[in-house]
Amino acid sequence: MPLTRHSDITDGLIQRPARISPKYFYDQKGSQLFEAITRLPEYYPTRTENALMQTHGADIARAAGSVRTVIELGAGNCEKARALCGWVRPACFVGVDISADYLQEAVQRLRKQVPGLDARAVAGDMTQGVVLPPDIPAEGRLVFYPGSSIGNFD
Repeated sequence: MPLTRHSDITDGLIQRPARISPKYFYDQKGSQLFEAITRLPEYYPTRTENALMQTHGADIARAAGSVRTVIELGAGNCEKARALCGWVRPACFVGVDISADYLQEAVQRLRKQVPGLDARAVAGDMTQGVVLPPDIPAEGRLVFYPGSSIGNFD
């Protein structure tokens, strides 16, 4: 289970109705299942985001200006970041996700797909604050938060 606080689970289970934050679904297997769901015809957000990136990627890059580092919250498989990095051409990418093992594999793929990109994985819960590697420059950061993870919040 990713970055679990025992009290989160027990507190959620004693509520009526019981509830557990969706963030606890995203271990290695849960992340793989979610990626499979995103490929289903019924799941439109991923296709919509990809279409938006293809249609407006150049506009996004112009609006973003000079980007040294892309920081993606809820990076998952890093596929959207790959498209964005193609448009803004950063020197560095930092993927942040609660599913550490899954993110590490995704960042390794991104390194192969975008030669020369300093791609890093930061396992963390963005709702609890994120600590970036200390050598990430403060200037030229672009925080990228696309996707369905926003649907996990009330």
